[in-house]
Amino acid sequence: MKFKIEISKDNIDSYSNYVTNKFKVKTETNTKVAWLGNMVWVFGILSLYSIYSFYDENCCSTFKELNIAILFMALTALTYWIWYKLYMKIYYNNQSLYDQISLGFWEIELDEEGLCEKNDSCEFHYKWKCFIGIEYDEKHCYLFIGSLRAVILPKNQLPDNCESFIKERLLKK
Repeated sequence: MKFKIEISKDNIDSYSNYVTNKFKVKTETNTKVAWLGNMVWVFGILSLYSIYSFYDENCCSTFKELNIAILFMALTALTYWIWYKLYMKIYYNNQSLYDQISLGFWEIELDEEGLCEKNDSCEFHYKWKCFIGIEYDEKHCYLFIGSLRAVILPKNQLPDNCESFIKERLLKK
């Protein structure tokens, strides 16, 4: 069975929202990023103050003050590293979907072996055993290859018996 679909930015937005709601990643991660961003500033200021106290001429320098300064510098570096990883996770989830997916027309071919999707620039072949599940929202059918990776099939562009054909193949695997 061969058919063509058109993937638009709206399809990608729907998929992104679906996955975000499924894993509830967005709000929890955004909150963590905001808190960690503030903590980076707090630890940074405390480490600068500790270094200033250690080198202040009016103060008697001790190793205790040096240890506190090093501790705050380490906490600053650690919270920055964690903040950066979470920030990049949000950036990757929200922005790079558009970079990874070719918008436009795709030709989909379904047969007993699996699914093939191709356009002018690339071609992907998936055996039925590669798919871990099929999920739906109001406008799309998502054939999941991984927990966050799926083939997006707009329901209004599918042939009549396409969904039943896919379900049968996934049950046989």
